[in-house]
Amino acid sequence: MNLIKTKMRIKKFARFSLKPLAPLIDKISPGNNFAIFHLGRCGSAVLGQLLKQHPQIYWGSELYSPIFKKWQDNNNGEEKIENMPDDALKILRDDMLMALHRQYGYSIKPFHFSLISYSLESYLNHLDSLNYSRFVVLDRNNRLRKIVSSMIMHQYQIGHIEKKSRPKKKKVSINLNSIKIDFDNKPLIEYLIDYDKQFKSLRKALSARDVIYLTYENDIEVDPKKAYRKICNFLNLNPLPVKVKFSKTNPFALKEMIENFAEVEEALCNTPYEWMLYK
Repeated sequence: MNLIKTKMRIKKFARFSLKPLAPLIDKISPGNNFAIFHLGRCGSAVLGQLLKQHPQIYWGSELYSPIFKKWQDNNNGEEKIENMPDDALKILRDDMLMALHRQYGYSIKPFHFSLISYSLESYLNHLDSLNYSRFVVLDRNNRLRKIVSSMIMHQYQIGHIEKKSRPKKKKVSINLNSIKIDFDNKPLIEYLIDYDKQFKSLRKALSARDVIYLTYENDIEVDPKKAYRKICNFLNLNPLPVKVKFSKTNPFALKEMIENFAEVEEALCNTPYEWMLYK
């Protein structure tokens, strides 16, 4: 049995042993729990890997993604998720038990809410009752690069590369009318418009809560530890030394990665997203 499987079994046993305490999590949690909202392909993995190294943080990672994958596996790869077998808040409470005396943090994407049958507002209200007092919004200004990165990940099955590895250039062709990302499929321009709407909704929903806004370009791209330090300070934690283990997966110019660049360039010409082609 390899080390990864052994760790997974130990974690599963620990979670099972603590499960009777789940209904009391709002009373035994130390508070100052936090959630990170992001779109994916924005540095969330490297940031999570840094937060995981802090002894006063239990990092639950992207909590719901394994549940969605399990659902797909049990339903012959079905793209549309319906009637999720597990309650999202129960999954969260069970995982929070693993934190014990530490601050618990995890990440969630805006599109997850429709899959777990919660509205953003109702979900946030439940988080309030579970002692979530801090929220982080991690954006990527160049959402076109996020889309291309997502396409490369799905097409080539390359999510992240180790720090010492050299990235290899991968190319994709963008179908302007139909792009599949995660559990969605829609035109390029609709993704860009919807991302704007999602972050606008997040800002409105979090306006009365304690929140910090980060971007990939300003806080992660050059030095991921910058975002790590900001979050630690936000959580009133000492930002202890950590090691970056991941490197950029797609550092190349979009013109080098998009096979039909001229077609995409024409489609985005004179739109608010045109600048993204050249950054």
